Amino acid sequence: MEYPKDTDIIESFQCEKTQINMYKLSAILPSLKALQSSKKTALRMNERGLLSMQLMIESDPINQKVSFVEYLYLPVEVNINSQSTQ
Repeated sequence: MEYPKDTDIIESFQCEKTQINMYKLSAILPSLKALQSSKKTALRMNERGLLSMQLMIESDPINQKVSFVEYLYLPVEVNINSQSTQ
């Protein structure tokens, strides 16, 4: 994803190095309903590719109470050397 530097969508961004990981869509799909309901979302990734998605969901709008939900995703391991070039 690319966003302009002056966007309101991203509160903060910190990246020490470029990293490429792949995740199974079937693992991420169950979190989409909660993601749509979230007021804020925090994404973090460690050096091994563990992806953390923390969602702040308004659980009681009248009393302004929120709940937090966290999803953790492991990356798919890809062995580039074993891929054939056919």
